[in-house]
Parts: sequence; structure tokens; C-alpha cells
Amino acid sequence: MELIQNKFIEVSYNEDKKIMYAKWTKESKDLTGEEFKRINEQYVEFAEKYDIQSFLLNTEDFLFTISIDLQTWVATQILPQLKEKGVRKGAFIISEELISQLSIEQTMEENPKLVTVNYFSDEGVAEKWLLS
Repeated sequence: MELIQNKFIEVSYNEDKKIMYAKWTKESKDLTGEEFKRINEQYVEFAEKYDIQSFLLNTEDFLFTISIDLQTWVATQILPQLKEKGVRKGAFIISEELISQLSIEQTMEENPKLVTVNYFSDEGVAEKWLLS
């Protein structure tokens, strides 16, 4: 089921697997901090509305650099809410754009006890890990 489709990201949910999928586009280079926040807030809304147990974020084309302030905001505002709503695992398909990738990893490492995350280069391998 499709949840979001805009120039920055496509988000869908597989009810059978209980996985939320998100794929960032190269247009993410034009993303603002407020737009990034709104998309993350929507993740929480979806976790509340649907039985999302894990997420798979394809960040291969993610070109937005997450600032330190936004990293902290995700770690303190978004991740605790996702955990509270039953999200246990998150998988990232990694970006080749080093700076953006580093900012994603730093964001998730802010509070590693909330949601177990792992990084992959293959979506099939990532999905198997999420379902394990």
C-alpha cells in the first residue's frame, strides 16, 4: 500500500511482512530541514496507524546531509516514538554519497538501544534480515 509519493521519497507498507519501505530520490538534495522533519513525523504516524514492525530505507539516492541538530532530533523525538509503537528493526540500503551516508549512520547511532539497525547494499538481504 502506497503511503507517500513525492519528488523526495516514496513510502509504502507491506501488511503481510509488516515492513514500511521508503526510497529516497536524488531530488532529496533540495530537501529542507522542515521537510525532512515532516517525513520523519509521518513515519511515526504510519507506525501508529499500521502494524509496522520494521522499516527498510533505501538511501542509495539520498543526497540531503542531516545536520547535527536534525540527527539529535531524530534520536530524541522520532526513534523513541517508533519503538513505543512497536518498530523493532530498521535496515538501510546504503548511499554511495559519503557525506549523506555518514549523516544517516550518525543519526541512527545517537541512540542505538531504541531500534536495532543494520546497513546493506542489497535490498533482498536487508528484507531477509528484517524478517528474521
